[in-house]
Amino acid sequence: MCAAGSDVWLSAECTNPFEISGTCSPSGSEFVRISEGLRYSASILPFAQAALSFKSSGYVTNIRQVVGADGRRRDVGTGDYVVRGDVLAQIRQQDLKNQVEQAEAQVSQAMAQHVQAGQDFERAKALYATQSLTRPDFDQAQAKFDSTLAAVNQTNAALHQAQLALNDSDLKAPFSAYILTRNIELGNLASPAATAFTIADTSAVKVSFGVPDTH
Repeated sequence: MCAAGSDVWLSAECTNPFEISGTCSPSGSEFVRISEGLRYSASILPFAQAALSFKSSGYVTNIRQVVGADGRRRDVGTGDYVVRGDVLAQIRQQDLKNQVEQAEAQVSQAMAQHVQAGQDFERAKALYATQSLTRPDFDQAQAKFDSTLAAVNQTNAALHQAQLALNDSDLKAPFSAYILTRNIELGNLASPAATAFTIADTSAVKVSFGVPDTH
């Protein structure tokens, strides 16, 4: 018995134990016929679909090249098949490299200040143990040590984020799929808020249709 709103997974060849037949298009409404001879209107959807965006803002400097039917190289576009891990596009890396270098310099500065504060704190502990240093002076040395340690942790975190942004300058296909749309061109300013590509895996499709409970 099939309930209303039934979902059925079909392979790319549209064969399955339920003997459902129909046109295998990636999306849209199609008629599905069950072995009983009944016909129902159905929506056929890809197995997986994703809207891809860059995680960092930047100007597009490269779009994946493919060989077209005429033998000429062109930018990848609608209908082209891409494999998981393929770099679809890239944004300008120099700005991101500059951010990494700046973050590295801040880490080095914070480390130097922390090393100095550590040495001062060790001397303060020795002097305080012999009652040659007042409690307020000891507390001040410890506070400086703690604050410089926090600065080291903060700058390291900023460096990590800058390195991630640089790594994310490549927009990669998360799974093997066909490109449905490409919304970027060379020189465009890409951002996380804008979809660069939409891809769909049609190795299997999902058929959604309503069937009365009586059937």
